[in-house]
Amino acid sequence: MPAATSDLPAVARAFEQMPVLRAIRDRFAGTRPLEGARAAVVFHATRQAACLALTLHAGGARVRFIPSKAATVEPQVSEELEAAGVDVARVDSEEERAEALRDVLAFAPHLAVDNADLFTLWHETPDPPPLLCASVHSRGACDVVEDYWESHRALSFPVIAVGAAPIKLELESTHGTGQSVVTALILATGLQLGGKNVVVVGYGNVGSGVARFARGLNARVCVVQNSAFRALKAVMDGYEVLPLAEALPRADVVITATGARGVLTGADFPLLRDGAYIGNVGRSQEIDVAALSREAESTLRLDDNLTEYALGGKRIVLMGGGHQFNHMAGCANSSEIMDLSLALHALGLEHVWCRRPELSATIHDVPAAVAESVSLAKLDQLGIRIA
Repeated sequence: MPAATSDLPAVARAFEQMPVLRAIRDRFAGTRPLEGARAAVVFHATRQAACLALTLHAGGARVRFIPSKAATVEPQVSEELEAAGVDVARVDSEEERAEALRDVLAFAPHLAVDNADLFTLWHETPDPPPLLCASVHSRGACDVVEDYWESHRALSFPVIAVGAAPIKLELESTHGTGQSVVTALILATGLQLGGKNVVVVGYGNVGSGVARFARGLNARVCVVQNSAFRALKAVMDGYEVLPLAEALPRADVVITATGARGVLTGADFPLLRDGAYIGNVGRSQEIDVAALSREAESTLRLDDNLTEYALGGKRIVLMGGGHQFNHMAGCANSSEIMDLSLALHALGLEHVWCRRPELSATIHDVPAAVAESVSLAKLDQLGIRIA
């Protein structure tokens, strides 16, 4: 007789694979270190991000959650967060999301987890409410903050650069995003990667991870990179490196991972071979979808994640509508790897809330003791001792 089964909610399932954050949540529930804080969380509405919101909520914070993109919302996440007492902005479009972001000003948070949306809003709004601190998640968000600092030499509040932490860059971005992108590519397209020509545009932490996982499945990987150092690194890692115009005509798959806008433009699409798949995994709009739509003779929606464009007698298949297709295909970074960076956010905000008079309004690294404690906790969970 089969064992009885039960349906475990998506967020609870994610917590099962996030032992470090789960332990923080359990401690927070007992000690309530964020009592009295209002926290705004701007993040992709995934089950993993929901675990962070619930951890802050368990610590006593009143939490408002706003999706980073309307297109990447996991529907069940909103219901589960609301049932737990978290205020969730329900958005079906980028216009609604922008309005939800503006509403955060009235919420007047003390703390924020951000991908630079709130940072930009606060620094563009005259006399915004005081914000004690924000922790920013992505490398691109850190770039926004760093660019503002270089231009103004002043911030409105302290920023903890989680997106620049080695745990985020060298573990989550390389191993987590690399795996999730290749998994999403296979699930969305049904391709057999062995023998396929995969062009990875950008060889930072994400691009190098994508290249590594694609090569691990026996794809023939070519890297496009305009930084001489990173191009040299790709060569020394064993990849072919070509200019974009030479790489595109041979590509079966093109994945952009630069963090910049306009990587593939109207001038590039005619270079692609018939049947090529193109997709973006950077936060910016790296593929000029508007130009692709304008120049196409016709379009055909193959499914929720794939759209075929007829262009000059060839078919080009866009993955995820030009958004981060590893999110669009429902295969965002694994809970196990997100456990690490989300733990940094929770502990970083606790550190600030308990020591707020000490933090200056500038860019701060994740405290070394916090990063070390997260790494040790993960090693312990894996059964690995280093001393």
